[in-house]
Amino acid sequence: MGIRLLQRTTRKLGLTDSGRIYYDYCARVIAEAKQANASMRHLQAAPRGVLRVSLPETFGRFFVLPLMPEFLESYPEIQLKLSFSNRKVDLIEENYDLAIRKGEIEDESLIRIMMGHSQQHIYASPDYITQHGLPEKPSDLESHNWLTATDEVGNLAVPLYKEGVVETVTLKPRLAMRDHEAIYRMVKMGAGIALVPGFLCNDDLRDGGLVRVMPEWVGTSVVFNAVYPSYKGLAPNTCAFLDFIKEKLVRQRPWENTDLRNEFPKHKIAKLVQGQSMVG
Repeated sequence: MGIRLLQRTTRKLGLTDSGRIYYDYCARVIAEAKQANASMRHLQAAPRGVLRVSLPETFGRFFVLPLMPEFLESYPEIQLKLSFSNRKVDLIEENYDLAIRKGEIEDESLIRIMMGHSQQHIYASPDYITQHGLPEKPSDLESHNWLTATDEVGNLAVPLYKEGVVETVTLKPRLAMRDHEAIYRMVKMGAGIALVPGFLCNDDLRDGGLVRVMPEWVGTSVVFNAVYPSYKGLAPNTCAFLDFIKEKLVRQRPWENTDLRNEFPKHKIAKLVQGQSMVG
């Protein structure tokens, strides 16, 4: 080609920038050919063998795990290995066939299937509201015990959205841990206020265990994707799992089911705040 593709030294051999670009194109061609062959084999092969799947902890335990008895019964020749982790596992290095991830997918070597979005809302317990009052605007959160499902314990910029308007408040979390389910449990126990995925809190809104704080304001929407390495193609067991979760999850998207009519009744909130003012 008249272009240097490899850079050789006495100690190692590496790709030049031109070599990396050429390699990426060639790798895609080979991956497409392998995927075509795998798709043809899928027409004749039954799903079988070990299937390794990585799942985010909260999403996986709430939505995927309850479906697995039906999946295993439907595909008796598949041996399923599930791993729950919030870190982005390396599918190739750690030998996973498939993963469900939250957030944007930047790795171009992965095939992505978008599964939907999860909206975060602001929640507190009735006991917390009774003791600390009810925030009415984003800046009011600065005087409350803020809990966050991140690793940051210093000043934290929290964007909140209302009908196309965004307002960012700077909060200093009283508690930080990278686990939405754990933060949800701390909110239920009255430890503070937090942004929590709506699907975790619907039942608590119905029975009055949680209060939806400033319901007109919402947090960042989180996207979920199913991803798999392009070079592996759609093996029969991977294809079976994808088809199953598409049917059971993607079409119904239960994590998007946050019904505003399930808010904690406003007259009860008013009673809590009135009771607090009378005590004060």
